Amino acid sequence: MKTLQNKKDIIHELGNALAIVSGHVDILAGGPTLPGQKDIIEKIYFALALVEQIIKNDSYAGPVAINALLEDAVSACAVFTAAKEIRLSAVSELGDSEFLIEKHKVSQILINLIKNAACHTEQGEITVSVKLKDFNQTPRLEFSVSDTGCGIPPEYLSCIFDPFAGARISKTGSGLGLSICKALVESMGGLIRAESEPGFGASFYFTLPVL
Repeated sequence: MKTLQNKKDIIHELGNALAIVSGHVDILAGGPTLPGQKDIIEKIYFALALVEQIIKNDSYAGPVAINALLEDAVSACAVFTAAKEIRLSAVSELGDSEFLIEKHKVSQILINLIKNAACHTEQGEITVSVKLKDFNQTPRLEFSVSDTGCGIPPEYLSCIFDPFAGARISKTGSGLGLSICKALVESMGGLIRAESEPGFGASFYFTLPVL
């Protein structure tokens, strides 16, 4: 049986599948909607745009309203916490300020971190925040995702961003999400770190230069 031979083949077929999904969502969006359906459609469009950028791999820095970025990520990730007693919220000190960042990469990072937090939290809170801070007299954006979950065992904290480290801890998922976050953050000239106290949750922080 013939299989997909290379990356271009895979990208082409993913593009076809994406076009089918997008087309059907367009049909739904153009007709009468049930209560709450419009919000779901908007979340699907958000995810489709993210997948399209991942496939194209042509992310670039542009002016982004940070508050809106956080709210979109939190809204899209509500599906990860819907079946649990978790309050998922966004906190920002930036008002309507815009900054030059790679929007889709930052969205990918936030979604990965929120999903990771939801996987390890059964009840309590997950808080996504951003602030502008000075690091050695250089302004940088600091994003964080904090949860009240089970936390990270001390022996894994130093290697938590290694590929498959997460899967060794929880035995669920691929264990690639945090290593992907690290690669994306570093591709934008940023830094990422984790803090945790077992039994009291974990916090992930990543900083990006202000362009």
